[in-house]
Amino acid sequence: MPCHDELHEGEHDAMIDRDRYHRLRAILDARGSAGRQRPRAPTYLQRGILRCAHCDAAMTLASTR
Repeated sequence: MPCHDELHEGEHDAMIDRDRYHRLRAILDARGSAGRQRPRAPTYLQRGILRCAHCDAAMTLASTR
């Protein structure tokens, strides 16, 4: 995860294995990006599912570049 000029390792377990990720990435890359626009508020797969293990509060999902 990039933060200013530093790069930090993720501390969570992977949701999918590395091989499946690379296969999926290849499929998505093959589709190309012509004519595609990103929505302002993307739909997150984990919405309403992720909870804090300490206080059980809902996790806030956000995207970064």
